[in-house]
Amino acid sequence: MKLRKYSINLYSFLVCLIGLLAFTYSTIINSLYAYSSIVLCFFFGSLLLIKSPSLDKKLVVFMSFFLLPFVIGLLGYPISMILESDRFDYSQLNFLGRVLNLFVFYFIILFINKCTKHGDVYLLFKWYQIGVFILLLTALWHALSLYTNFVDWPFETRSKLHSSYGAEYSFGNRVTGIAREPSFFVMYVVDFIALSLVFFRGSKRNIIILFAIILMLLSLSPSGYIVLFFSFVLSLFFCKLKNIKFKTVIQFLFIFLLLITVFMYINKSGNQFYEYFFNRIANLDPNESSRLFMLIGPFQWVQESNLMSLLLGHGMKSYSIIGTYYTLPSGEPIHITSNNLYIDVFWESGIVGLIMLAAYFSYIFKKIYFMKIKNKHKFVVLFVFFDLVLSAFFRADYSSLRFFIILYLLFILTNYDFYKKKL
Repeated sequence: MKLRKYSINLYSFLVCLIGLLAFTYSTIINSLYAYSSIVLCFFFGSLLLIKSPSLDKKLVVFMSFFLLPFVIGLLGYPISMILESDRFDYSQLNFLGRVLNLFVFYFIILFINKCTKHGDVYLLFKWYQIGVFILLLTALWHALSLYTNFVDWPFETRSKLHSSYGAEYSFGNRVTGIAREPSFFVMYVVDFIALSLVFFRGSKRNIIILFAIILMLLSLSPSGYIVLFFSFVLSLFFCKLKNIKFKTVIQFLFIFLLLITVFMYINKSGNQFYEYFFNRIANLDPNESSRLFMLIGPFQWVQESNLMSLLLGHGMKSYSIIGTYYTLPSGEPIHITSNNLYIDVFWESGIVGLIMLAAYFSYIFKKIYFMKIKNKHKFVVLFVFFDLVLSAFFRADYSSLRFFIILYLLFILTNYDFYKKKL
């Protein structure tokens, strides 16, 4: 009995450690610590499964459904390697790391669920939020170093201002904290806000969320702004959709007009932060923006592909070798990812894979939409859902621990009534 209790405590510690270190994959912190916790969790989880060979069947189906598009990409690999080898150098393609990540994180989630489902099912998410809060504190440190003389910032990240299209601004850096770049940082901020909606109430929640939003604004990352804004708006819209009344329409119109007024005022004020953000959005030229070029390109390049590659894709991780044939307008090879889950899946798993992914997210959305819970509770679940779905337009981190944690959070929120239990 003591040995069993010791094992449970050890595994709970590993779950906390995984949650705490999950954000470090995208930071300047050595990933060795996070990988070590994953390896230990996988080892002890395997022992636990051998001793008690049972898993949550609903979770197995939920997670396996997500992996189906990538299985299609794996099956399409040998076909495209034969049919597309005249265009792309498949000898440079190594998908084993991608397969290993998906396989390991898949089982890590199953093991964590097995360990915590009879105890605190939110243990992983609580410690993930603590880890991201540490990231936010480093962002506060970074912001103070940029806008005051109180402290120095000793770390090197990709915080330099870019895509200014020749315009000059009084600021030259963006807040990243210890994240390697702003686009990594802001997705963790949205996750933090989503978790704050789950775990906190009242003024405490509002203060914490305001703190996170201020740091996000200082990141000057349009992708973060878009994900946060539309996660909020779409969650609110679908919560109100079933019971649309005249009052609801007036509220939405008021919010819309208020936003228009605020934007017009900021535009007239000559605010440089706004100008930078507006220029990043307005100057959408594929010849100037390599990221936009890589988003549009696959729809043009696929016209030169064979029918099987169109349907089943060019093979798992095959986006990484597009640069062996196509180049950016600057002459550089295409990057190893489009930074967009849906574009990557379209290219690597074809139309069939993309349809499967759309069906998966549609299934989750439908389940949330028809949940019989209060609207304010449904808003929280929808916010988590749109956080995951919309962030995937800007970060193709679907084989990351962060993505699997939020995916697992959706499973928990749609299968447990977290408002019946004090968190």
